[in-house]
Amino acid sequence: MNRLYSIYDRADPQSFELLQDSISLKKKDIDPIIDELESTLQLIIPDFSLKRVYIDIQDRLLFIILLLTLKKLDASVILIPIEIKPDVFFESEIIYITDNKKHPEALMINNKFEIITGDNFNKNNLRNFENRYDILLYTSGSTGKSKLIGKNASNIITEVMELYRLFKPLKKDLFYITPPLYHIYGFLFGLMLPLYSSSVIDLTYHFTPESVAEYVKEKKVDFFVSIPSYYKMLEELHLQHFFKKAKKLFSSSAPLPLDISDSFYNKSVSITEVYGSTETGGIAYRVSAETIQWQLFSYVKIHGHSLNNEVELIIDSPAISVDYDKEMGFNTGDVVNFNTDNNFVLLGRNTKFVKIHGKRVDLGFVLSRFRDYIKNTYSINILEDQVFAGLKDDKIYIISEGNVFEDPRKLIEDLRAFLPGYAVPRYIIFNSIPRNEMGKINKQKIDELIKGL
Repeated sequence: MNRLYSIYDRADPQSFELLQDSISLKKKDIDPIIDELESTLQLIIPDFSLKRVYIDIQDRLLFIILLLTLKKLDASVILIPIEIKPDVFFESEIIYITDNKKHPEALMINNKFEIITGDNFNKNNLRNFENRYDILLYTSGSTGKSKLIGKNASNIITEVMELYRLFKPLKKDLFYITPPLYHIYGFLFGLMLPLYSSSVIDLTYHFTPESVAEYVKEKKVDFFVSIPSYYKMLEELHLQHFFKKAKKLFSSSAPLPLDISDSFYNKSVSITEVYGSTETGGIAYRVSAETIQWQLFSYVKIHGHSLNNEVELIIDSPAISVDYDKEMGFNTGDVVNFNTDNNFVLLGRNTKFVKIHGKRVDLGFVLSRFRDYIKNTYSINILEDQVFAGLKDDKIYIISEGNVFEDPRKLIEDLRAFLPGYAVPRYIIFNSIPRNEMGKINKQKIDELIKGL
C-alpha cells in the first residue's frame, strides 16, 4: 500500500471527517467513494503505478478525494496551482484530470465524482516514469519562476510526524486553512497533519476576512492555518479577538511582520511561524512575539556552524527533497546567528550582488541607503519587505511601497550623496510590490511592471 495513502487508511473512522458547506463526510462515507472512483479510473488506465497525474482541481473536497484515490492507485501526483494555465504544463504523456477547464486530452471529473473522457484522450500516449515521486508541487522558489519539486513519502511523513509531536492535535480537533492545498504549506497543514491525527478538516470557503473570523469563532476552530498577508488583513480589520479560543494559529510561506504578530499577541492570541521551503521541508518554528529565535525541528542537523557568528544556514534533513552533497550539506541561502546548537536568529537571505560595468554592487546595501535616506529626510519608516531592487539593462531600479510623494528624479539625485555613481538607482517606482497568492514576490509581474523603463 502507498505510504501516504496508509495515513488515510489508518485514520480513526469515528473522528476523521471532511466538511464543506452543508456536506459532512466521515471515513465510512469517503471509503466507498474512493473505491468507486478507483474502479472507474482503472477501467480507463489499468495500472497507475508508474504514471504521473496532473490534478487541476478547484473544489477542495473533490481535490482531497481524488488525491487519496490516486495515492491508493500508487500514482505520482502533480498538484497544479490555479494561476498556471494548461498550455504551460500540459504534456500528452502525463494524465491530466480537471474539474474546471475543458481540455480535449484531459479526464474531466464532476462533483458527483464521475469521470468524463476528453474526445482526444489517448491512453496509449502515456509514459511510464521510473524516477518516482509521491507528490510533485510547483513552487516559485527564489527566482519567482515556476519549477516542479518532487517529494517522496518519507520527506512528507518525516515532517508530519514532527508537527504532530510538537503541536499535538487531537482526534476531532477542527482544522481550517486559507492557503491552497496545492501549496506545500496547505498540503501539509490542511491535509496530511489532520489526517495523521484523525482530526476534522473544514474546507468551507469564505470570501472575506470578516466572514472567516466569524466562522472560526462560531465553529470553535482549533487549528487555524494562514499566511502573513492574510493575518495583515485580519489585523487591519481588528479581528484578532475572534481567534482567542483557537488552540494554535500557524503562519508560513513568508516572514510574518513582528508588528502583526504583536498585535495578535496583545489580544492573547499567539501565531506560530514555521520556517522552511518546498525543497527543504520544515526547518524551524517560533512565536515571534515571544522570541526572535527559531527552534530547529528535531530531525534537522546543522553543518559547520559556530555560536554567535553570522553564518550561512547549511543543513542535513530527511525532509529535503532535492539531491545534495550529504557531506557538504544543503545551503538554504539564508544567513543566521546561532545562540545555541538548536536556536538561531534569522538575519536574512545571502546578500544579493550584481555586476554593473564590471563593478560588484550589493543591492541590499543600495536598499539600506535608500531606506535610511527616506527615514532621515521624510520621517517615513519603510520596512525591509516594502522595497525591492533589481537590474534592468545594467541599471538599478527600486520598487517602494512607501510613497513620499516626491519626484523620483529628485530622490535619485539626492541619493548620489550616499552611493557611488554606478550604484545609484536609475529608476524609483512607487508601487505595491507584486506578490503571488502566498505572499511571495512575483518576479514575472515585476518584469511586466518594469517593461517600459
